Amino acid sequence: MKYVGNGAAQLPDFQRGWVWDDGRIKALILSVIHNFPIGAAMFLEYGNESIHFKHKPIEGSCADSNIEPKELILDGQQRLTSLYNALYSNQRHTKALWL
Repeated sequence: MKYVGNGAAQLPDFQRGWVWDDGRIKALILSVIHNFPIGAAMFLEYGNESIHFKHKPIEGSCADSNIEPKELILDGQQRLTSLYNALYSNQRHTKALWL
């Protein structure tokens, strides 16, 4: 979550947007609370000369889009974005989860 917040972990620009609804986000948070497996995330180290993808911060992150990431999130975007927004973001969308 720290890497997502400071921009060290970002998305390749070809990734689709964040689409999970509140029901899926609640189920994910319950899985984390109950220590259930939530799947693996896959990352690609950024900065290699053969990596030419543009990058973008995850939705809801305060990260500057001009920061070069250390890694790109290839799989797990929906889960990581949902957790980050539920736990760290001040966006109104995620406030409804706790009411």
